[in-house]
Amino acid sequence: MDFNGAINKIMPDVRNGSTEPLIIYRDTSGSWHCDYTQNQYGEVYDWVEDIKAQDPRALVFSGKDFAGGSYPYVHDKVLSARLNAEYRVILSASCNADELLAFTDFLDSHIGGLSQKAVDYLTTLERPLAALIEMCPFDMRTDREGRNYSEGLAADAIDSIENAVRGRLHVHVDKATSETKKPTLQEKLDSAKQKAAMTEAAKKDSRSDKPKNRGRE
Repeated sequence: MDFNGAINKIMPDVRNGSTEPLIIYRDTSGSWHCDYTQNQYGEVYDWVEDIKAQDPRALVFSGKDFAGGSYPYVHDKVLSARLNAEYRVILSASCNADELLAFTDFLDSHIGGLSQKAVDYLTTLERPLAALIEMCPFDMRTDREGRNYSEGLAADAIDSIENAVRGRLHVHVDKATSETKKPTLQEKLDSAKQKAAMTEAAKKDSRSDKPKNRGRE
């Protein structure tokens, strides 16, 4: 299941205002999952802690947490929560806490400004925040009171991220194309055998077409 599929699975609970806990997580193969964490008696399943250990950015919530929001609203909120969970992981090993906080706050406010293609790409990554940090060359900190990030750089930062995603996707397409065009060793052998067989068949046809020497009559 991809990220969009996981959000679709959440939406009935969002519309119903369900209070039943759900966990959304990404497994080691890159597939997304969204499952209930408790049985009918309110007991938490044993595997939930295993999931949290495997995916430290796993999120636990209920449909009611999204207050009946629309699909885009839920989509962006879950993605922002994933980025913030990764922020807490990175923060423990970062010496640029202020810069990291400013960038994360910028993303929290402007994640909806990214194209669907960019967002879809980010949800395929194990560490999307780390990738976004690489894509954006700007220091989003500001001295302006009441702001955690520079709003004046927001549009440029979005453009930089979009351009970087396009570049990464282009590289992936080129690589996939070159890999599909490269024949395997077995394909080369089969092709050589086919050519040899066609050549031999052509020689036989040529010999059969020559007039036979019947001698003098």
